Amino acid sequence: MKTQAQRLTTAVGCALAVLCGLLGGCTPADDTPTSTPVIESTPAPTAPAVEPTPTPLWSPEEQAAIDIVFAYIELGDHISQNLSTADWGEIRTVSSDPAANHLMQLWFSWNERGWHQTGETEFTAYSSHSAKTDERGDYYYVRGCYSIANVVLVDSTGTQTDAERAGDAYPSVFTVLHAANGQFYVIEDVREEGPC
Repeated sequence: MKTQAQRLTTAVGCALAVLCGLLGGCTPADDTPTSTPVIESTPAPTAPAVEPTPTPLWSPEEQAAIDIVFAYIELGDHISQNLSTADWGEIRTVSSDPAANHLMQLWFSWNERGWHQTGETEFTAYSSHSAKTDERGDYYYVRGCYSIANVVLVDSTGTQTDAERAGDAYPSVFTVLHAANGQFYVIEDVREEGPC
């Protein structure tokens, strides 16, 4: 029969064994290593996270109006940077008069002076909405910030011209026509007062 001291020693030893098994790395007083069972936990299967589909900011037609404004600006930059070799008439694939005619007059003036553009124009669209409908088609207004901060006019030697700048960034409104033939065209680019 075990004495009370032996039972207490056994109980403490068992408690230590359980605690050491949970913590790992404990060995009994006689330095005999014990092995503790490795318990591997298997994570519970989870369903893949479902990302909500973002709601478009604009209707497909309003987005198409924004897209043609970006195409107009990009093509305008390309022609402005390569005035002596570019096909100026290509601007009519993304614009119509008066916008196309205005750019052609501007390029003619620059080309006579031997000027061309370096750098890229930036535009951030803020809004796009339907404006009106007539026999030519549907009209949209695309508003945003038009920035020429990275644009420089240089002469044929690459020297910056003394052309007066109207500011680095300003609000603009582009009028876009969704023509009866299904094409979108920028027909007007109007600078508004104030900063962006």
